[in-house]
Amino acid sequence: MSSVAPQLISFDAPSLVEASAGTGKTYTITTYFVRAILEQDLEPEQILVVTYTKAATAELRVRTRERILDAIGLLDAPPGGGDVLQSVIADAVARLGRRTAESRLRAALSRMDRAAILTIHGFCQRLLQEYPLSFGIDFDFEVSEDAAAIYSELAVDFWATELYDAPEWLLRALEKERLDTKALARLASRALIPGIEILGPTAVELDSAAFDQWLLLKQRASELWSSHRNEVAEILVNNGDLNRRAYQAQTVKNNWLPALDDFAPELVLVSAGFDAHRADPLAQLELDEADFAWAGRELRALAQRRANGRIVSTLEGGYDLDALAGSAAAYLAALQRD
Repeated sequence: MSSVAPQLISFDAPSLVEASAGTGKTYTITTYFVRAILEQDLEPEQILVVTYTKAATAELRVRTRERILDAIGLLDAPPGGGDVLQSVIADAVARLGRRTAESRLRAALSRMDRAAILTIHGFCQRLLQEYPLSFGIDFDFEVSEDAAAIYSELAVDFWATELYDAPEWLLRALEKERLDTKALARLASRALIPGIEILGPTAVELDSAAFDQWLLLKQRASELWSSHRNEVAEILVNNGDLNRRAYQAQTVKNNWLPALDDFAPELVLVSAGFDAHRADPLAQLELDEADFAWAGRELRALAQRRANGRIVSTLEGGYDLDALAGSAAAYLAALQRD
């Protein structure tokens, strides 16, 4: 390990400085930055500083700007100060002259908005944006920092478009297998892992005639249950002729009867509030017209499956008039879709 102060290590070769928390890493980096301006005649955009988080990047930008201001303030300071930066400034003034040293520092200060102080992923993104041909990518590419949000959005879009007119039996089967938008998003994230192949069951053609017959029988069974629920429940719970190891009363009450009842509303009532729009000053939930249209499609599909299409919506909230008008129009258009 070198005994030289880390802020004064030569630029001639790469150097590694190991430091624990609170030992002055930011102080050292910002001093290097000032030295690079004065000793190497570099501009802020020519000095790459890479750190881990956005918060650390923002702090480093502020501290670097402050360090340049400190350097300007030390141009006329008397010798002998305790800050290592003072010896850097004294050497620069002796070598360049005061006017040139100050000119370089002030020019750098005016260009700090272009400084290449970046997170690791921010640096990679800048490279891709500045040299797309070298990397073989499109000029209009976009970088997403939250792939999970994209997977979720794609899953919701797929569910809304591909299963919009899906029969009730299919939706119930998916629900039973816990296949929802969250499951689709997880599947999408895994499918993109290199070397992963998603395998599923072999597709089987549906026997439409047999299935229609099954639906009729299911409907008839549902009607019979509605008409004779109490009698059947009494038999299942209390009849002594049944094998109570198979027909345990507690299991019948807690599991069987609720499953047989399987709530199905006759009317869907919607309190249609639009104050969740991103332009609304109240809720701050960042939704937009497309989100309310999606809600309209989902509610319409629910009403068609469960309540013969009967749905009533009442206007509740929305405090930005333009956002309210656009959101309500998108929602109503989704409800009226043929």
